[in-house]
Amino acid sequence: MQGDAFTYLATALIQFHKRTHTSPVSSFAQFVQLVPEQQQKEPLAEEFQLPVLNMCDVLVRSLLTYASSELRKIKQRQEDLLASVRTDRSRVFRSVAPPSSEIEGQPAPRNDIAMLYSLIVLYASLPSERALQFWGKLPSFLQWAVWSTQVRDVDMTMALYDMLSGLAKSQQCSELAYNFLARGGGEVTPGSSLLNSTGSYNPSPSISWSTIFALLKSRTSPALNPRTNQPPSLAASFGGFGSLATPQPHPPTQQPPQHIPIGPKDVLLAQSFLRLLSTVATSSVAVRLAISSNTQFHTSQLRCRSFLWVYLLNSRGPSLMRSLPFASLEWVLRV
Repeated sequence: MQGDAFTYLATALIQFHKRTHTSPVSSFAQFVQLVPEQQQKEPLAEEFQLPVLNMCDVLVRSLLTYASSELRKIKQRQEDLLASVRTDRSRVFRSVAPPSSEIEGQPAPRNDIAMLYSLIVLYASLPSERALQFWGKLPSFLQWAVWSTQVRDVDMTMALYDMLSGLAKSQQCSELAYNFLARGGGEVTPGSSLLNSTGSYNPSPSISWSTIFALLKSRTSPALNPRTNQPPSLAASFGGFGSLATPQPHPPTQQPPQHIPIGPKDVLLAQSFLRLLSTVATSSVAVRLAISSNTQFHTSQLRCRSFLWVYLLNSRGPSLMRSLPFASLEWVLRV
């Protein structure tokens, strides 16, 4: 794990997926650079593709079963390292003469757990229902992945949604994935009934359907009402989750249209949201009905607003638009 094994395997599987699919399977790892050995290798022959994926499946299951304590230690160590890096940078920027050499050229902190989540996306390329083991025998890993992901950590949130999308392939897995997020990352057991709009709803602060739709709504609402005065909290990025903060009441004032700040990570995080929506809505009719009938989600409004959001992305930055495939908006047509 300390030798970048997760990164090597995840990038190899992503390259394999790119040769067989048109849209990217991961938002977090799709721009990770390949090592020279991977760039020089020939594409994997078709007759060896499934055996290699099966071996990766065995590796992942064995790792989660027998090395779960080590994974927790690695995640805690990397969180401490990231916190120390942020503290050092804040101290440098507060100094009178900031030494830029201490920041420039500094390698990015390791994020092995996020790469592990990207590796688990391999179940999107395996036969249907292969990911049932995660929902039936390994639910504790999914629960740990949810509660240990901090809201402000955009990369981990992005990788987590990528992983859930890979595990939601097939009808039964997509229904279990819907239950998992509808309960806010709570316990999921096979065969449990879907929650409807009148059922109990206990969302998690960061990983839940209510969070996904609230974020999408907050990003598309200002586009439809550009002259409405928006509090500063509503102009925050996806990563900050500031759009969920309660605005303070104040008299409305007329302001000129403001551009919504949209950065590359905003687009990639939205892509991971939409990919998960597309996966569960495509795989299960029951999930489509549950999402469309839930009055809290306002899916009818979001269908129109999402197309407008795509238009704004295209007009403000073609490079950002190329990062957001139209395949991720398939849920808009199906819900």
